[in-house]
Amino acid sequence: MADSTIVHFTFGLNDPVLEKADLSRFTDQLLPELRQRDEVEQADLIQVPILKDGAKGYEQLWGWLSADASIKNLTGFLTWLGGRLSDRPSKVKVKLGDKEIELEGESLTDPEATAMRIIAALQGQPGA
Repeated sequence: MADSTIVHFTFGLNDPVLEKADLSRFTDQLLPELRQRDEVEQADLIQVPILKDGAKGYEQLWGWLSADASIKNLTGFLTWLGGRLSDRPSKVKVKLGDKEIELEGESLTDPEATAMRIIAALQGQPGA
């Protein structure tokens, strides 16, 4: 796997009792910081299509963000992400090509081990 390979992350707060205002504060605070990280190639809010009452468009999925990071920056990105999500119930989806894995927030406490686990899982190695 080349160092320039891009890994796509989708992550957010996984707490059904949080209100829209709390979720909005989370994304409003994190997105500018995420976009300034050297490890991040691209970062955005998650938008979902709406098809209601004949209307077409997109709306923000509150509390969720996406980011792309290269394999060589994976550990640095996971260190930063773990620091932001460690005390919150969260979920992280990691995708490379057609392969995808999910992580819970507490699995980000050891970024180096998590990075190795992600790479192994995305390469289809057993036991990952």
